Amino acid sequence: VHSLAGSINESGIIDDLKRRGFTLFNCVCEIIANSIDAKGKKLKFIITPHYIKIVDWGKGMSNEKLTDMFDMLKSNHLNEKSMGISGLGGKVATLKLSKDQNVFIYTFDGSQYLTANVPWGDIIEQQRYINMITINSMIDDDIKEFKNDRTDTGTTIILPYDKEVHEEIAKHF
Repeated sequence: VHSLAGSINESGIIDDLKRRGFTLFNCVCEIIANSIDAKGKKLKFIITPHYIKIVDWGKGMSNEKLTDMFDMLKSNHLNEKSMGISGLGGKVATLKLSKDQNVFIYTFDGSQYLTANVPWGDIIEQQRYINMITINSMIDDDIKEFKNDRTDTGTTIILPYDKEVHEEIAKHF
């Protein structure tokens, strides 16, 4: 008998992300750590009845870095001094903080304005992860809003509003 083995079970990976022991506090800390790793000079939370926006003044991400952010288990900071190492933090944080809903990430690295749509609801419903996140150039209205939040490089994460997440941010930050 000769056979080959080794596969990736997307459903199992998604289930694992949901079961990780990250609290909402850990997830917010993960987002802050990512901002620190990006040399963020400042970070602010903008909370409305519709969304929670996390805005940083970091380096922003190129298309390659934004793609890497969603590469499962990729050690994005292997040869750098950083707070993140496992390749899971940003994914688990956005999943848990969004309460399994869509997350939008806007970023500018000084050269290109990009947006990522992370459809956690669809990912969970379909039990598929591979090629589910879309990355596009920001549209003009999004660029304008991005510039209203800061005048330089950085990243913005937009989560749907959730009272529990709001209270966690207010309590600690």
